[in-house]
Amino acid sequence: MTHESGPFPSLTNGWIAGIVLEGAIVRGVAGLGAGVLADPVSALVTREVRTCTPDSSIDQFMEQILDGRIRHLPFADLSSFIGIDSVGDVVKQGHAGVLAVRDTLHRYIREASVQAIDYD
Repeated sequence: MTHESGPFPSLTNGWIAGIVLEGAIVRGVAGLGAGVLADPVSALVTREVRTCTPDSSIDQFMEQILDGRIRHLPFADLSSFIGIDSVGDVVKQGHAGVLAVRDTLHRYIREASVQAIDYD
């Protein structure tokens, strides 16, 4: 069985001190051997962390993702870490919205066609 993992936040007093990315772990093991897994998390953590707030718009979220060339973005408020979202999650949500609009338009067209036939 395959388990997918994503970024792991490194927290200090509930605040994001950094993020450990799966790629950093792979590079660490490849470069330094399996012994790196016994090192403190601080050896592999990315310290420059971009964040969004729960009030950020999808456009702001995507701007952070695209400008930073990153796949995951933590959410935090003024006092603590809340969670992490990914570009894939946002794209899935957007796609679901597009499908809902498409389905609504199809229903509208079908109903309009039926009404047009009834009046003839």
